[in-house]
Amino acid sequence: MDLREDSERQNNTLLNQEAVVNEILNSLKKTVSTYRGHLTRCYRELRELMSDPSKYTEINSKRKMLDGVFESYKDASLTYSQYLIREDEKKSVQDQRAIEL
Repeated sequence: MDLREDSERQNNTLLNQEAVVNEILNSLKKTVSTYRGHLTRCYRELRELMSDPSKYTEINSKRKMLDGVFESYKDASLTYSQYLIREDEKKSVQDQRAIEL
């Protein structure tokens, strides 16, 4: 029996795991970025609405939506940081989150 044949049949599970983690990280990074963009747009719209106090109902509704989007952003950001391996990446995400909170 040739040992090379056996080793060729075995998949490199470490590389497969890294690929899966990288896919998850890329997806989560896109999600965080999307929420950040949505937050920016919501803040801008809310600021504009607040220039007219007669739009209290709209302001209140937009504020509630903003709170929900922010919670989703926070959850996605925390999940993203849990998948990070390198310490410098973790610190970068934590620093960004501290600025935004």
